[in-house]
Amino acid sequence: MHRQKTREREREREREKVAQVAQLTQLPYDASLRLLQETGFRVDSAVENFFTQPRYAGSRAGRPAQSKPPAVTIDRKKLNSIFDHYRDSDDKMLANGVSSFLEDLGMDPGGLPVLVLAWKFNAATQCEFSRKEFVDGMTTLGCESMEQLTATKGSLESAVSKPDQFKKFYQFAYEFGKEPGQKSMEVNMAIAYWNILLKGQFKFLDLWCRFLQENYKRSVPKDTWSLLLEFSRTIDDEMENYDEEGAWPVVLDEFVEWARPLVKSTAV
Repeated sequence: MHRQKTREREREREREKVAQVAQLTQLPYDASLRLLQETGFRVDSAVENFFTQPRYAGSRAGRPAQSKPPAVTIDRKKLNSIFDHYRDSDDKMLANGVSSFLEDLGMDPGGLPVLVLAWKFNAATQCEFSRKEFVDGMTTLGCESMEQLTATKGSLESAVSKPDQFKKFYQFAYEFGKEPGQKSMEVNMAIAYWNILLKGQFKFLDLWCRFLQENYKRSVPKDTWSLLLEFSRTIDDEMENYDEEGAWPVVLDEFVEWARPLVKSTAV
């Protein structure tokens, strides 16, 4: 009898993991199960394989599912209990609570996965989670325990690996990074966020940040923030394809004028 109950609990945990992978990858239940079987039922490894291995390219491109995964039933009482463990007030997890929460997850507060987690939680303010944001976010991720969230954290970066998803995430970061009540983001905060978001994606990131630190003292408006992403994806290695007559922000005109001689001198 004891062995039977143990096996039943193991199967229930396996079903929960399959449902998590299905939710994160949009794969059908049977394909999610195979992914997990290949990785020893490690959710983070299964999701990472899905987003990185060429053999799953067809599925990532939107191949229609053959079957639907079972609905994930999340115990919101458990989520409220977790929130209560870290909260600093009745309905908010503030800086101390968030710091402890991330420490227990083994997550770097300044890393990209934490920012993705804030996006998944639809958080409105830095270093803060409301009870609703936390409970709804964990439900969206299909997690009802710290263990399940820990297993999922390795897949957070993969969740923004597609350009369209990254663009939504990038726009979220602007609103998230602003001081409450401010229309624009402070330049030093914008530089910090760009170093998280565009590292390894924008070939001129270091030059851009140096230019801002030396020449730009204003806050960063949303159009500059948005168009920098487009600029980072389209500019060539010597900035020769930059159109000064295009609808770029003035600060990008000034950056290209300042940086182009430096880029050409290092290319020689």
